[in-house]
Amino acid sequence: MIAALAVYSLFVGLLIGALALLVERGARRLGLPTRFIWAVAMAAMVVVPAVGAVLRDQQPATTPAVFTGTDASTALRTATVPASDEINTSVLGTSADRILNVWRNALTAIQNGARAADGPLLALWAILSAFLLGVTLHALSEARRMRHGLKAESMLGTTVLLSEDIGPSAVGGNPAAIVIPRWVMTLDESLRSLVIRHEQEHLATRDPALLTTALCLVVLMPWHPVLWWSWRRLRLALEVDCDARVLRREGSPKQYGQLLLLVSQHRSTAPRGQRALMSLATPLSPQASQLKQRIDAMTTRPTKHKLTTIAIMTAGAIGAAVLIAAVPAPAPELSPAPTSTVAQGAEVIVRATTVGTKNVAVDGRGQFAGELLIYGDGPVKIEIVNEALQIASDTIRLKTFPAFTADVTNGDVHVELRGEGEIELAGTVSGGPAVNVSATGHHLVLLKGGTGIRTVGR
Repeated sequence: MIAALAVYSLFVGLLIGALALLVERGARRLGLPTRFIWAVAMAAMVVVPAVGAVLRDQQPATTPAVFTGTDASTALRTATVPASDEINTSVLGTSADRILNVWRNALTAIQNGARAADGPLLALWAILSAFLLGVTLHALSEARRMRHGLKAESMLGTTVLLSEDIGPSAVGGNPAAIVIPRWVMTLDESLRSLVIRHEQEHLATRDPALLTTALCLVVLMPWHPVLWWSWRRLRLALEVDCDARVLRREGSPKQYGQLLLLVSQHRSTAPRGQRALMSLATPLSPQASQLKQRIDAMTTRPTKHKLTTIAIMTAGAIGAAVLIAAVPAPAPELSPAPTSTVAQGAEVIVRATTVGTKNVAVDGRGQFAGELLIYGDGPVKIEIVNEALQIASDTIRLKTFPAFTADVTNGDVHVELRGEGEIELAGTVSGGPAVNVSATGHHLVLLKGGTGIRTVGR
């Protein structure tokens, strides 16, 4: 189930990431802060798949194994099975339903195909998480050691830690600190004031703590590329929001943009490996790759078409929510079928009293456009409506959805829908461990010995 959960998480993450990007752009056009958009999106990328998997696990793959002593032959003689020759048009799918069905079935097929990689994926997941956790803890330790090794100086009435080429950066901890590279001391007072103000804003809104917390989510799912991308977007959002707060208090966009250009020109001379470590220790250090986006955000004026922007954001949120809900959570692994307590020679009968449909396709006359197949694995007997129970040597093909009775003493009985949609089946069991069976799916299997029912992915 690990591989299926990973596939599920990736597709959910892609949709959440796309929604967060849309909402971020809308928020910027409205002049609103954006950092919490990515913080919430990252949390959702971890929580939504976990909740979806837990809820799916709570749906039993088989019915409870409770023995009933009802005589099978008596149950068969007294069975009255209602016919159902017409399709329930209230559950016929629209075009949107059919598109969602294709989406669901494709993702289910990908999940089922990935199940074979469960073992290697679990091992890789554990190794990556352990490695990234070790790197993160080492980076935090290095940051603590670095702080103790830097000299404290006063700059414009603010105590800062003076480094050779690290920063400017706000560093979390107790107490929090501002790390300033030595070259900043050579700037004129107005530019130094902007540098100090920027880092003070980071500390005031606890940006270092937020970024470290978000990194913990990446440690939990280090194989998730959308989560890594979202963490980078969060870093950018923190800087853009901080720039906006500084400009509201002091400075002009032109002067502030010149400062950003000047800071980006002073690249660290440390080895690449050490720079990567420092990017975790001081994640709010300037990033040259973010320069253009920060200047664009700083010089873009809020839109006058606020209602249109809000409407687009709302429509995008609704569309993403529908698609996320349509992503099928990985089905729980089937536990081994319980040992049947049926006496040798006794019959196990399943009476499918309700056979309905969901989101099926219809032709121009309103009739079912697909085909219902009923067949067995082994010597099974099947009775359609009130005909005689007989051995199913061939596949039974139907254009309607009648109730039926099946003898599953010596084999499984498959109920499969050829075409779009799902089957909704419910019934009772006589002579087997289970008492009732019910399931919804494209391909259902009544298990040998009356132990329950399971679904088969496309």
